[in-house]
Amino acid sequence: MRSVTQILNELGVKYRGSPTRSFKTFCPHCSHNRKNKSDPCLSVRIDTKGVGLRCHNCGHTDGRYYDDIKFDASAMVGKPGHQRGVSDKYGALLRQARANWR
Repeated sequence: MRSVTQILNELGVKYRGSPTRSFKTFCPHCSHNRKNKSDPCLSVRIDTKGVGLRCHNCGHTDGRYYDDIKFDASAMVGKPGHQRGVSDKYGALLRQARANWR
């Protein structure tokens, strides 16, 4: 059984010892390439099963369970508008609408 700090170290995320069960921090995949490097874009969720990550900039999702079970990123529960695929459809609609205005 692994601890939260061990899991976050495996994923390359710095743990600041946040007392809350969810917090935002810097994404190890895209924050160094962003124009606004000081904007935390990675949401970290800690629950009784494990740790889940989701980047709101590059879309990277990952996580680990406390036990050695394979992590399923689609099992991460969030707001209905933030589920994978919903924002992609919305973005496609916005691009289509923007093209029609020109």
